[in-house]
Formats: sequence, structure tokens, C-alpha cells
Amino acid sequence: MAEPPVVRRLRIVMTQLSQFAGRNQGSKYSRYAWVLQSMMDEILDELADIDSVTMGKWFVDFGKIVEWCGSGDETVLPDSVRAYLAENHPQELVAIEA
Repeated sequence: MAEPPVVRRLRIVMTQLSQFAGRNQGSKYSRYAWVLQSMMDEILDELADIDSVTMGKWFVDFGKIVEWCGSGDETVLPDSVRAYLAENHPQELVAIEA
């Protein structure tokens, strides 16, 4: 069975993340980047069985979460995630001040 497009795209991104971590020779964990890559390969193989539409929607939301991680702008978060954070991690909703 061919890999769904969502999984193929994620595999590209995770491979780049693993390679980036591996190139960071100043980090005591850079030598373990291959472990990250191996784990992600296994996880991605399992994700290939999930419906592409469901997977795509999940990654759209995940992308917004990653954007929030970088910017601190909680307005980009999906409502369900914002509600979860408000209830479980209210201190994390404080926006990054420029």
C-alpha cells in the first residue's frame, strides 16, 4: 500500500528535524539523533493505516500548535486546544511579549 501524502510530508519534516539535531555537534544528544529517526520511521509506518482526511485535519491543528510554540500567539490555536490549555496549563497561554 502506498504511503498517504500526509505521512510522506511528515516523514520529510521529521527526517530534516533528525538531521538538524544530528548536525548540532555541541549538543550532548546529537549522537542520538538516529534514535529519533528510527522511532519516527516506526511511528510513521503505523500512521499510514489511518484515514488521510482524519490525519490531515489532525496535522492542520498540529501545525497551528507548532506556530503557537514559536510565536506565543494563542489566537492561532484551535478552540479545543485553547480550552485544554486554559484548563490544564493556564500559565502557557501568556503571549510572548515583543
